[in-house]
Amino acid sequence: MKHNRFLLAENPRKHGDLAIIHTLDPISIITVLEGHHNVPGKHYMHFNYNSELYTLLLHHYFTTNMAAVDDELAKQLADKIIIKAWHWFAAYMAWEDDNIERENNGNEN
Repeated sequence: MKHNRFLLAENPRKHGDLAIIHTLDPISIITVLEGHHNVPGKHYMHFNYNSELYTLLLHHYFTTNMAAVDDELAKQLADKIIIKAWHWFAAYMAWEDDNIERENNGNEN
């Protein structure tokens, strides 16, 4: 079974500046932007989580798959990795929300 390996990185100098790093081929760096952003010349997708809009922007990816050199295959690969990153990030946010809720409920006792 092939596993997705994602890491969440934060720039401590910029509050809220998040990146998702995919550590397996294709190695990717994806920036998480809050809100709706159009970035000409870059590959990005918009997603919703709990009525909040996010834009995932693919900054870089590296693959050893030479077939991905074709423009259409490269676009498909970029779409696929952004969608996988979004699912991972949405699951992470749900996990964080559950932790916050449990902590708040524990403090009420």
